[in-house]
Amino acid sequence: MAIIRGKSPEEGLQPWFVKRVADLTDAVGRISVAGRAFGTGFLIAPRVVLTCHHVLPDAETARASSLELGYQRDEDGSFRRVTTVKLDPMTRFLTDKALDFAIVGLAGELKNRSAIPLVDDGNTTPGEWVSLFHHPQGGPLQLSLRGGTVLAVYDDFVHHDANTHPGSAGAPLLDQNLRLIGLHHASMPPTDGMFAANEAIRATAILTLLTRREPMLFAQLNVVGQSEALHSSVRAVAVQSEPPSASAATPEVVAASASPVRDSVFISYARSDQGKRKWRERLRTFLLPFGAELDVWDDSRIETGAEWRTEIDIALKRARVAVLLIGPSFLGSEFIAKNELPPLLNAAAAEGVVVLPLITNHCSYERTGLGKYQAFNDPKKPLEALELPEQNHWLQMFAERIDQAFQSV
Repeated sequence: MAIIRGKSPEEGLQPWFVKRVADLTDAVGRISVAGRAFGTGFLIAPRVVLTCHHVLPDAETARASSLELGYQRDEDGSFRRVTTVKLDPMTRFLTDKALDFAIVGLAGELKNRSAIPLVDDGNTTPGEWVSLFHHPQGGPLQLSLRGGTVLAVYDDFVHHDANTHPGSAGAPLLDQNLRLIGLHHASMPPTDGMFAANEAIRATAILTLLTRREPMLFAQLNVVGQSEALHSSVRAVAVQSEPPSASAATPEVVAASASPVRDSVFISYARSDQGKRKWRERLRTFLLPFGAELDVWDDSRIETGAEWRTEIDIALKRARVAVLLIGPSFLGSEFIAKNELPPLLNAAAAEGVVVLPLITNHCSYERTGLGKYQAFNDPKKPLEALELPEQNHWLQMFAERIDQAFQSV
């Protein structure tokens, strides 16, 4: 994951703070909105997620959406396996347009994961450092640790200057001690020459509505105030009743088809062509040195039980480079022919997506419609016809070609 320290206290970060960050990271994920858009959401209980109303405006949208946890880079640039859980509004769905929040149930309980509980944010004061855990542009998780401050506190909203982007909507806004103070939802335009701000819904405002509309849910979440939960003293905080230009706030959700989303390498392959030679796995090994720049996607990143078709559709929309590992099973695959190749080839013609075929097994590639795309290697000398050292040499050169194509698009 990326860590951003735009502004920070001079004393730096304490060990307890870093440990707390690691715990809370598990609770934040990307909301895949019916395969059409992305936002951020986070667990407030093992089977309950909080995000924005404009991300999940109704139960029908929520039913077609999912929470993706663990979408982040490791230190070597590689990506972790993503845990994808389908949203289930039948078990829990509460939304409010005015406060722009949605509370949704999950189809399965996530055990051994931290949650970020809703707590009374009555201690929030202007000038306080804030952190934001979010998925800007629908990309990997980023942590803006003490990357901004509270600018103003209102009855229902808090304004801050932590850096955000489309896709950040639904992110937890945390105070200097990493306690939840708000749900980030929008950016505010500058008015009367004032500095533009970002806006979050105060946790206190959400709690107040919960006690009125869903008292049982309030009790089930075992909500407690900050003063009781964390033994902190309550300060008298002056708040304003209404933020200026509240209606002008710009929601920060990112469409799945938006151009910033085309930032990955999509590997299309047939399992039956892999055999003991494991072409896909070996190619990924040769791509590791470029891991900091390349988000390499194949279906091994789909968690068991996930909405795999939606996952593949989203990944196809994000592809900047399409890698085709060609063998007889690939050419004979009805799924690949109907579902993967058409969007990839259309994107190659309309958007400049680079298509890179590699012939791994003996097949009739040149006699198919794909034959017009020049293969990286000679179709008459597929990788399986070569000795192991020469196979590795070709895989190395192909990995370098993928990186070159990715950087040039």
